[in-house]
Amino acid sequence: MLQNLLCALQDIQSGNCFAHNTLLYDNIQKGVLYGPWRMPITPFWSSQHKNAMNMIQAVTNFVAKPNMAELNKAAVAALWG
Repeated sequence: MLQNLLCALQDIQSGNCFAHNTLLYDNIQKGVLYGPWRMPITPFWSSQHKNAMNMIQAVTNFVAKPNMAELNKAAVAALWG
């Protein structure tokens, strides 16, 4: 028993705990996912956002005059990054 535990701790591979098990499922099977680690859109807070100047202007307009039209302009400008 102790030998199996030591071998498992030395060769963890996919972790030894559960994260975000909010529904408290028992006997969860773990897996490893492989894929590109890249977001489909550039976050609006990124320095590489292509539409940063227009987005900043739209957000500033929304803060100065908060309404749904200005919010929509800011959201569209943020998504065009």
